[in-house]
Amino acid sequence: MSKLFLSCILIIILSGCNSDIKKEMVTLTQTNDTLTKEKLALIQENDSLKKEVDEFKNGASRLFAIAKKQNDDKSYDTSIQTLKDLIAKHPSSNEAIEAKLLIQSIEKEIKRQNDEIAIKKANEEKLEKEKLAKATSKMKAKRDDIKKQTSYEHKDLANKYTTGVKLSILKPDGQEPFLGLEITYYSSSWLFVKSFIIAIDDAQYPFEKTEFKRDNGSGSIWEWYNLPIYGESLNMLKNMIDSKKTVIRFSGKTYFDDYTITAKEKQCIQDVLDAFSAIKGLK
Repeated sequence: MSKLFLSCILIIILSGCNSDIKKEMVTLTQTNDTLTKEKLALIQENDSLKKEVDEFKNGASRLFAIAKKQNDDKSYDTSIQTLKDLIAKHPSSNEAIEAKLLIQSIEKEIKRQNDEIAIKKANEEKLEKEKLAKATSKMKAKRDDIKKQTSYEHKDLANKYTTGVKLSILKPDGQEPFLGLEITYYSSSWLFVKSFIIAIDDAQYPFEKTEFKRDNGSGSIWEWYNLPIYGESLNMLKNMIDSKKTVIRFSGKTYFDDYTITAKEKQCIQDVLDAFSAIKGLK
């Protein structure tokens, strides 16, 4: 074949290939345009769905309904926040106007309840103080500014120097009060008490190896011991009040001496316990 013929054949073949490529490129371009349009359509549809969901969740009417339900459930703070969200999202809606009115109503209710609580608390404090004043009316209070505490003892037994028992209340500032029972042996001669037994009807409460304090003056001596009162010793004290007979046996180095608790002392112990309960209950 001549070279001219071959060249013609090659030109014809290449011309046919370029035509196929151009057609393929046109098809791909059209497909890409179609996909781009579909993508844009999907984006628009997604945005529309988001708006619908947001409207469903945060629409003015729905938010107002939620706020009313929260208010009915007395979740006032939550309701106010929902109403504020409504006003921020839908400021020109009718629900926004209603929301502002409902917020005012809720705030009035909150204030009414707070005032009611404050009045109730003030009345309770007043009653507690009256109760304390009544209970401690039989007590003699003694203030110690150095130790920052107040002690209470029965007026009928204050500054009374005799053998017997005397219950006292000690109230440190900022702390719970506690009880102490002073057991005193008073005489004209020393017994040098080392231990004692409290016999309450048929029950006995021994106290061994006790350390009595001692003093004397004007021809008399007195020895005393302070017994902390709590738990079992408090039960003992209550049994003493209800007993038919309570005897304290003071045992010294050589001798012993018995003392019978009087009805007056029992009543004084009860009065102090009443005052103790009132002081503990005061907030």
